[in-house]
Amino acid sequence: MKPMLCPLTAALLLGSAPTAQAVTFHFTGDLFEHNEIISLPFTLDDEVSDVRLWTDSFLDGVHFDPIAALWNDDGSLIDWNDDNPSIHPATQTFGDAGLLLTSLAAGDYFLTVTAEGNSPLGNLFTDGFLLDTDIPTALDAGSTAWSLWLTAAPPVSGGAGVPEPSLPALLAIGALAAYTLRRRPPR
Repeated sequence: MKPMLCPLTAALLLGSAPTAQAVTFHFTGDLFEHNEIISLPFTLDDEVSDVRLWTDSFLDGVHFDPIAALWNDDGSLIDWNDDNPSIHPATQTFGDAGLLLTSLAAGDYFLTVTAEGNSPLGNLFTDGFLLDTDIPTALDAGSTAWSLWLTAAPPVSGGAGVPEPSLPALLAIGALAAYTLRRRPPR
């Protein structure tokens, strides 16, 4: 089982407030095979509270049915979900995944996105996923897009809660900037 890092698809958005900042990560991409695993690392410099994780890409069946999971950097599972459209009902539909956590400590984490039916087999990433031994099969054409959000608030204790993007996210942002600069016409 080899998770696929998703370059050039992660966006880090920091909502600004006068005294503290909320955290918003938005990841997007495509999942091409029924047993593919997308892995998205991120770092929190401070503890955060009211952590909400959701997909908003199912679109009543326009795209595949996603499963989202949150993992500690050591590969231990925090939680996963297949269908919970109640986390952000304004954008989710019935097949979207969603998690709600009271808080997350400062540290390194990663998220995974898989297709419905490919859930984690155990409490460790190394335990694998249900469809690991299947021969990869392409998802239906036009159904490969996914969108995953993670939002959190500064803890009540007043910590900043501002995340530090992971190295792959920084590299993706740098590559996107270099690509954009190369595509500019000369003045």
